[in-house]
Amino acid sequence: MKKALIIILLIALFVFCGYMIYTKFDDIKALYVANRVDQTLTDMPEPTAVVEKEEPTEDTSVADAIATAAAQATLQAEQTAAAVEPTEQPTEVPTEVPTPEPTIVPTIASTDPGVYLGDADWTDEMDAPKNWPVGADEFSSAYFENSYYRMTSFAAEDGWRLASTEAVVDGYIEIAFSTETCKADDHYGIMFRVPVLKEANRGYLFGITCDGKYSLRAWDATLGENGTMEYLIRWKDSGTINTGSEKKNVLGVMTSDDTLSLYINGDLVNEVSDDSITGGYFGVFVGWEQTENLTVRVEKAGYWMEE
Repeated sequence: MKKALIIILLIALFVFCGYMIYTKFDDIKALYVANRVDQTLTDMPEPTAVVEKEEPTEDTSVADAIATAAAQATLQAEQTAAAVEPTEQPTEVPTEVPTPEPTIVPTIASTDPGVYLGDADWTDEMDAPKNWPVGADEFSSAYFENSYYRMTSFAAEDGWRLASTEAVVDGYIEIAFSTETCKADDHYGIMFRVPVLKEANRGYLFGITCDGKYSLRAWDATLGENGTMEYLIRWKDSGTINTGSEKKNVLGVMTSDDTLSLYINGDLVNEVSDDSITGGYFGVFVGWEQTENLTVRVEKAGYWMEE
């Protein structure tokens, strides 16, 4: 009897435990389903609100159609008119350009004595042998040809010719030269302040070389056995000289008491003071160093006397 009771109690306990286990599963399942529903609801997109389209009334549709047709007709008419009648461009009236006033260039005083001194007191255009000697000697020859005075050097020493004019004490002497074949230290120039015209035993020689140098010498044949030739200015370079063959150079000498001013092509290149010779006649000289029978042409000569 006691054994039967124990069996009945065991069966009752088993049934109760099974109930408890199943109840717990149902709770877990319910919780899982609830969680899944919540998650699904969260992931779902928000529903789009549906707006009902208002159907146009019959009167509105007709009015819109009439307005659209009218606009299209107007646009087509404007396009047709533009194609048939081109737009007329306005006529441009040229603007008259005023004539500019001429620029007045101020006159600058020249430093060339041959320009600012005005008309010379004596001028020789070399068109006739009226003022210069012609012929030859052991040093040089001279003659007229085609309106110039042509001088040729024969010896190592300089040869010169003097013009038959009045003596120039103080004033300005200017002579234009042009070369034929000429090179290196071949030279030519002005002889001035020669006291005695026919003797020419004293005087100054202002000369230039064919390679662009100038010098001033004092000649005195009365000193020593053969005379002396002293340099007051030894050969110096000058960019104002037109060098080489077939070139023209204008030399000028201004004398005032003991001041001797030297000009080349209108530019003052040097001044010295020397009172060994105070005045006299003038002429030209030539001397070859490289070109045998060196020849130069004297094209014009003139002087201005100091008043």
